[in-house]
Amino acid sequence: MVEAVRVAKKSLGKVSYEMSDKETANRVFRRSIFLARSIRKNEKLQWGDLLFLRPQIGIPVEAYQKVLGRKLKQNLGQHVALQWQHLAPQSR
Repeated sequence: MVEAVRVAKKSLGKVSYEMSDKETANRVFRRSIFLARSIRKNEKLQWGDLLFLRPQIGIPVEAYQKVLGRKLKQNLGQHVALQWQHLAPQSR
């Protein structure tokens, strides 16, 4: 009985929250946030201004809520991958 419990525990494996080498290599195939249109400096980003496209060369899609309502530091063109340095500090 003890042996069966040990085998069952061993079969569960280990939990790892770090990305494996394969996941890291495939990261570029994920989506990131791009601009749907040209946007001027100090203009607030709205839902319609964002596109979610591949590859992940900018802000990941999962962070879109942190991007909405933020202003740009500079003028950016259409289909530009949004980077954190493009965004002005969040106003409170």
